[in-house]
Amino acid sequence: MRRLGYCLLCCLLLSGCSNPSNSEDKQVLVLESQVMELQEKASQLEEALNKSQREIASLQVENKRIQERLIQNELGMDLFPLLSNLSLNFVRAHTTGDAESVLSLVGDPIRIQNEDGILLGSWEENGQEIEWELWREDDSKSYQDMVIQGFGLLENGRYVIHIREFYTDFGVETSPPTFLNLHFQKVEEQWKVVYFEFDV
Repeated sequence: MRRLGYCLLCCLLLSGCSNPSNSEDKQVLVLESQVMELQEKASQLEEALNKSQREIASLQVENKRIQERLIQNELGMDLFPLLSNLSLNFVRAHTTGDAESVLSLVGDPIRIQNEDGILLGSWEENGQEIEWELWREDDSKSYQDMVIQGFGLLENGRYVIHIREFYTDFGVETSPPTFLNLHFQKVEEQWKVVYFEFDV
């Protein structure tokens, strides 16, 4: 009987000792699961933070670009009277064949030459020679007037003035009108026409 009591006591002790161990194992598993969840959440938060930082950096670059553009636009509004006057001088010079005046208004890479009563403006662009006829001595058209139709800042930092020129041919207004785009850039502290094109 005593033996039976000892056996029962031992069984009870053994079963009592195994319960805490099972309970601790369960707690460890629960804690490990919670740690894994927290690590996953931390990884997601880090990824979201990195994405937000990239977006912030991109927005800062865009904001800087817009601010620079606003400053250029404000500067352009201050420059408009000067550039419009230079545009008028260019139109007057090219419509009268005044090569010297045209030459004083243009900058590199434009070359001005008067050949056989034809005033030409030319330059090289992307390996090709660009050439525009500015004036022809034997032309029957007669310059009448001009109007500025637009002004703006280009992506390359140049300012452009869009001009409409009016001509008559034997007293009759020519149609379609001639459009001239002048691109201005500062060259050695002076504003010069560095590119132009006609559109009829």
